[in-house]
Amino acid sequence: MKRFLVALLLMNFVILTSGCASGPPKPVLPDGLHRVPINRERPVPPLPSAASAVGAAS
Repeated sequence: MKRFLVALLLMNFVILTSGCASGPPKPVLPDGLHRVPINRERPVPPLPSAASAVGAAS
């Protein structure tokens, strides 16, 4: 009986640690698919208005 309890606790420990070892879960869409966005490039941030005004003045 003691071996059974030790084995059971060991299996629970392994299951719990394996759940924490992976990365964050991937987002799941309502249809159950895992899609990756195609556009991986970040958009160009807009220039501050003060920098564009200084560049235009000189």
